[in-house]
Amino acid sequence: MITPATGLVSVAPSLLLMWFFHARDRFREPPGVVWKTFLLGLLTIPPVVVLEGILTAARPDGTTGLETALFDAFLAAAFVEETFKLLVLLLYPFRQPAFDELMDGMVYGAVASLGFATLENILYVFEGGMSVGITRALLSVPAHACWGALLGYYTARGRIAGRPLRGALSGLSAAIFLHGLYDFPIMYLVWMDETPGAALSIPVTLAVAVAGWVWVLRVSRRIRRAQMESRPAGRSGSSLGVPPGRTGRPASRAGAVLMLFAGVILASLGALIVLGIVIGFATGSVAHGNGPSVLVGGFVTGVLPLLIGILLFHSGIRRLNHTVSG
Repeated sequence: MITPATGLVSVAPSLLLMWFFHARDRFREPPGVVWKTFLLGLLTIPPVVVLEGILTAARPDGTTGLETALFDAFLAAAFVEETFKLLVLLLYPFRQPAFDELMDGMVYGAVASLGFATLENILYVFEGGMSVGITRALLSVPAHACWGALLGYYTARGRIAGRPLRGALSGLSAAIFLHGLYDFPIMYLVWMDETPGAALSIPVTLAVAVAGWVWVLRVSRRIRRAQMESRPAGRSGSSLGVPPGRTGRPASRAGAVLMLFAGVILASLGALIVLGIVIGFATGSVAHGNGPSVLVGGFVTGVLPLLIGILLFHSGIRRLNHTVSG
């Protein structure tokens, strides 16, 4: 069942991640194109569900747990979902005049993926409840954004370099590879839950998620530096190179990432508490005479963490952007 709290858990991570990618781009994308891309990503859910169901039903009989997990993770899930995200990119944002650089590929790729992930998360929360929503908010939704950003980056790089097919295939391969590696341990665990040591596959999923985001942050940092160095006076031209070599300050980047993560946690928890208090007053659940104490407690445990979380997230983005200009 979807409640206001579970709905918030389903949507808030996507909004924060859209904010992150939007802010990483020095030359911001038109809001209308961004939101239409998000909506198109959301609308891919019905055909994806149908195709995944067909592939799952067509799975050969007699397959082992390992073979089943590989089939479901890489073909039924990763291949189908990432292919539809690529179609969204090719059919809409990449045809817009606003698309003219590598960072645009990352932004639109992440946004299309977040559209998909938002509705998918709502469906999972509807079935599994708050615990599923929180788990997916911290892992699956950011992972989808990561795969989409890489998909968009390589596709954009190929298009700008005059090799669109090669770029699209490179981006699709990278997204499918990471997506499949992320899903495989979870699906294998479902089939082999009684096998000793099967739970050890879960760290693989976490490692893949972290590795993917390290990849995304490094690529976005190089592109951001190229934006700062190549077109400081304004947006002109159609291509940006990515300079070689390491840039930025590792300690500052680590601090920025920590601020982003802490901001997401604090803002999410604070928002849930504030929402719970609002619902309590709206439904009359707050006992008569307890209103002032509930408001004070809500301010301390809800409003303050929410504001601090938003401030940390915003500061983390600014600090991350600053590391490429120093």
